[in-house]
Amino acid sequence: MNVALACADPGIDTSSLLDDYAGFLDTLARSEQAKHIRCRQAAVFMERAGDLDAWMRRTTIEPVPQIRRLEVWPFLSWCFATGHVVPDLELIAAKGKGAHFSLWAAMHPSDLDELRSAAASFGWTPI
Repeated sequence: MNVALACADPGIDTSSLLDDYAGFLDTLARSEQAKHIRCRQAAVFMERAGDLDAWMRRTTIEPVPQIRRLEVWPFLSWCFATGHVVPDLELIAAKGKGAHFSLWAAMHPSDLDELRSAAASFGWTPI
């Protein structure tokens, strides 16, 4: 099975993407060293991935070990939450532990409010 991921912008510029990610990291309460490490991990990943669109179309089993080895889940989660990359459910499930949702929820609070309202209309309660 193919992960069928797609770049939201097929002409994505790697340098611009990494600059945007660095800008996001600057907003976080993290040490400069931690931010530098995350930027470096993302840069190494992008260098090795080459054409991100083609890389994302590989079967789920192929990219997961590379993602783990390079420790780029935070970068990919950011790409998903910002719409730079449209994820496949299999790849998101491979991560687990809700990291993707936590970042998305923090970046899209109004959408989260809508989800809570919809859940309440079904009588669902927040966890």
